[in-house]
Amino acid sequence: PDPFADKVYSVSYGARAGFGQGNYPDVVLGPPKGEGAYLGSLDVLSLGNKGEIILEFTDNYIYDGPGTDFTIFENPFLAIKSNDNCWTEVARVAVSDNGATFVEFPFYYDPDGPGGSGGLVYKNPVNFRGFAGVNPVLSNPSNGVNPTDPSVSGGDFFDLADITTEAESLGVNLDTIRFIKITDIYDSAYDYDGHLVDDAGNHYSGNGFDLDAIAGVHTVLIPEPLTLLLLGSGLIGLLGYRRKNIEVATVKGNSQCC
Repeated sequence: PDPFADKVYSVSYGARAGFGQGNYPDVVLGPPKGEGAYLGSLDVLSLGNKGEIILEFTDNYIYDGPGTDFTIFENPFLAIKSNDNCWTEVARVAVSDNGATFVEFPFYYDPDGPGGSGGLVYKNPVNFRGFAGVNPVLSNPSNGVNPTDPSVSGGDFFDLADITTEAESLGVNLDTIRFIKITDIYDSAYDYDGHLVDDAGNHYSGNGFDLDAIAGVHTVLIPEPLTLLLLGSGLIGLLGYRRKNIEVATVKGNSQCC
C-alpha cells in the first residue's frame, strides 16, 4: 500500500474556509505537491479559522519506529528568501488507533524567541514546536523527492514516542495508528505553557491551515480479514495435524508394547 492517507474520516470547516473544496477529498489524499522553500502550493484544502479534519489510513498502520513516524505537509513558504521569514498558518495534531480516542502532540510557541526580519507578517519557524504548518514542502511527484524521507521531504515531522505516556494512560496503541486529526490554531489559542500562539495567519485575513497531504514514514500493512481467517485456519489445521500424528504414534507405541 502507499504511505499516504486514504480517506477523509470527517471534516468541519471554520470561518473563511473554502479554498480547495472543488477538488475535495482528492486534494488532501495521495502525495504532497510542494512548490519548494519560496512558494506555497495551491494543491491544498483550507480548513478556515478553527477548522478541523480527520484523515484515515485504511490499508496500513503508522507505528512507533525510530525518529519521525509521519509527516504533515501544509504550504508554508520563506519570504524574502530568508530562513527567518516564514508565512505560517499552524495547526495542532492528534492521533488515534480507533477514531474515537485521540492523543494530542503537545505544542509550544516561544514569544521571546528570535524574530523574523520581515516584521509581524512573517514568523521565525524556530519559535514553533509540535505544530503542523511551519516548514516548507520540498517533495512533489514531479521532482522525485521522497515524501517519506524526512531528510529531504520538507514538511513537519511527528514522532509517536513523544506521546507515549499519555497514549498508555488512554489505552491508545501507538503501533496501530490509523487516524490523524488536524485542528487549525486560531488567533486566540494558547500553547501548553500558556503562551498566546502568534503565527503569520493571525495578522492577515487568511484561510486557516491549508492541508496538502500526510505521509507515513513508518508503516505496516493492515492484514485483510480474509488473510487473518486463512492464517487462523492454517494454524488450526496445523495443530490438528500435529495432534493426529501424536495420537497415531501413541497407538502404535501401545500396540508394540502389548
